Amino acid sequence: MRPCNNTPGSYECLPCPSGYANNGSYSCSDINECAVGNDCSNQTTCVNTAGGYACGACPGGYETTDGGISCVDIDECTTTTTLCQTPLRLCINTIGSYDCQDCPEGYTNNGSYSCADVDECSANTHACSSLRTCINKPGGYTCSNCSSGYINVGKYFCADIDECLNNICDPLRECVNTEGSFICLDCPSGYINNGTSCSDINECLSGRCLPQHSCINTPGGYHCNCSSGYTTSIYGNCTDIDECTTNTSLCSPLRPCHNLIGSYSCQICPAGYVNNGPYGCSDIDECALSQDSCSPLRACINTMGSYYCDNCTTGYYNSGQYDCLDIDECYFGIDLCERGYRNCTNTIGSYTCGSCPPYTHPNGPYLCTDDTISPCPSNCYCDPHHTKCIDCLTNFYGETCNKTCQCVNGVCDDGVQGSGECLYCKAGYYGPNCDGVCECEGVGVCSASGNCARCTKSTAYGKYCNLTCSCTWPFVCDGGVDGSGECLFAIKSSTPSTSSLSDVVAQFTSKTLSGLLIAIIVIGILIIVSCIVVTIFVFKIMGIQRNQHMKRFFPNK
Repeated sequence: MRPCNNTPGSYECLPCPSGYANNGSYSCSDINECAVGNDCSNQTTCVNTAGGYACGACPGGYETTDGGISCVDIDECTTTTTLCQTPLRLCINTIGSYDCQDCPEGYTNNGSYSCADVDECSANTHACSSLRTCINKPGGYTCSNCSSGYINVGKYFCADIDECLNNICDPLRECVNTEGSFICLDCPSGYINNGTSCSDINECLSGRCLPQHSCINTPGGYHCNCSSGYTTSIYGNCTDIDECTTNTSLCSPLRPCHNLIGSYSCQICPAGYVNNGPYGCSDIDECALSQDSCSPLRACINTMGSYYCDNCTTGYYNSGQYDCLDIDECYFGIDLCERGYRNCTNTIGSYTCGSCPPYTHPNGPYLCTDDTISPCPSNCYCDPHHTKCIDCLTNFYGETCNKTCQCVNGVCDDGVQGSGECLYCKAGYYGPNCDGVCECEGVGVCSASGNCARCTKSTAYGKYCNLTCSCTWPFVCDGGVDGSGECLFAIKSSTPSTSSLSDVVAQFTSKTLSGLLIAIIVIGILIIVSCIVVTIFVFKIMGIQRNQHMKRFFPNK
């Protein structure tokens, strides 16, 4: 029905509502949207209703959107991760559904969604060599290592090892390679097989040599030598060696050698020695073993093969080789008692000094000291009664020798009456205390003021004599402290206006006579030395001849 709308004097029919169409003048008929067009998705079914329509449910693999009008594909691979039951099969989404990818190599599809391992070893589909065992593992297999005697080649195969290349057999045995192994041929004569090596046969154990021979085993053989103590004769026999006459024994020079058949022995050591093994001798220490005859006052000194007694201790003198007798120190005057003060009394092995006289007291075991306190210090020499200083030690002065000289590099006026001043300085020093160092020491003579007084060498000149000039004859150096160092004519005067012939002659004669005198002295010394040497030589020859004549008449001299 169409809605009625009253109008003045009449009425009118309003348009049909949505979902309906005008049917004539007064009625409405339902529109079938499913037949004429709708918004439903192709995956859904359109259902017409009075005045409208409805879209049916989306099929499996889709979900509804836009209020139930549209359908969208569901990605099962992202929403559910366990659809394919193994990680080996990849999930692939499809429109409205999904699929599981085929299993990888080494597996087979097990139903729609899982994989099963292929056992290539059981199925004999592997590529392993017959020398390598097939080992199945998930999704594949591996081949074990090759058998002994072979080496792996790649993943599946084996190659024979030539063990002979590694010198596995003894050098004496030839190596023969075989498939997967090797063979060591037999050892040569004189050896026996021992595994892959050879062991030497000790022929000496089977008694191959004659008596008096020693068997010497060698690699692969043996030879016979004469035993120790024998030598091979020209006939090939073994004869005894006399070690004593050939000086081949080991006997000590102290032990006589005694030859034996095939050997020798050493006799016992002489007195003072003891046998040390079969050949040597060891010294007997008579002192350590208390086998000596020395007096208790004489130390025993051991020597090789004997001993001797040392000198007697202090207070005794030697009596023969072993004993001691007391020395009377008082009788012989070798005591240390102070004469006139303490009397000497002899004792066994020593002596004693008697008491000191009145007004003195003992000073140690031998001397006496006056009871008066001495004013002398340790720097002086006192009188016999120690009452005053009679002299001072070096570098001390004054009445009691209590003052010290300050003259370090010179000679001091010391002593009881000394002044303590420096008498003179040592070479190279000057000044009141001789503490100034002379600049020209060694090349000149220093004055008391420290300056160079003169130069000691004719070629030295200058204030400190430290300059040197070099001139050749007939020129001489103008040397000395005030010299110029120039070369001057030797026989020319420094003041030509006053020179004369007599001056020239005097200078020439002076030099000539000096040289002649030196030559005469040298020749005289040589003559004296020659005479002394000849005299000694003659007397020595005469002394030898005299001794020879004396021996004729006095053979014991």
